[in-house]
Amino acid sequence: MKLSQMQDLGGCRAIVDDVAAVDRLFNLYRGPQTLFDSEGSLKCYDYIRKPKPDGYRGLHVIGRYRPKVATNEPWSGHRIEIQLRTRLQHAYSTAVETVTTFTRHPLKFGGGPDEWRRFFSLTGAVFALREGTTPVEGTPSDPIELNRELRDVTKSLKVRQRLAGWAKAIRTFPRRNVSQFQWLLLVLNLTDNTIRVTGFSARAKAAKALDDIERLKSGDFDAVLVWVDSVRDLRAAYPNYYADTREFISALNQALRLP
Repeated sequence: MKLSQMQDLGGCRAIVDDVAAVDRLFNLYRGPQTLFDSEGSLKCYDYIRKPKPDGYRGLHVIGRYRPKVATNEPWSGHRIEIQLRTRLQHAYSTAVETVTTFTRHPLKFGGGPDEWRRFFSLTGAVFALREGTTPVEGTPSDPIELNRELRDVTKSLKVRQRLAGWAKAIRTFPRRNVSQFQWLLLVLNLTDNTIRVTGFSARAKAAKALDDIERLKSGDFDAVLVWVDSVRDLRAAYPNYYADTREFISALNQALRLP
């Protein structure tokens, strides 16, 4: 793909309190007249009124850069994406990014295990119900049935334990001297919610350590091998990760009516 064809060559994101605030901000970008009708104008992808099947919701505005000085002319016409989300929608997206990073399943690109994909579709549906917006296609229309299925898959995947453990690992990461490491082996004890982080400079040794743990076939442990740079990228993309994770878990607990 050519850089000039990428929608998000440049991008920014605004996180606001609720859907009404998203709409008000969108109207500021749109201005007093419609700018979405002609070629080269702004484009809008409203995933709030039409959520993606994977549960993602948000409003994306795609524009083109128009330079005001000659030195910036090489970037003329390049696309830039503006993401408008509520806090709840952003918490959802952060959770998807986190699971993608730590499981290395391409969930944010539509891949990964069926159970994880179903979890996020159901979560997106529950959050849409909470915000009074369009339901996610393919999820139960009955709130009781939706809640029951979400509860079952959350328990099966041990979602809350995993997210809490991975958040703890990220909090540990900056305090450790990992400059000589390329890989981190995270061993999460799902019973007592503790985590052990070990650094490796060679992937082969890290993979062997992971294999040794997986041979134990214990349901109490969840071992994940993570590339150090992927954690750095997560922290850079989501600098308010800790608050968002807590907000996601809190919203999930509220949906499931858990303490």
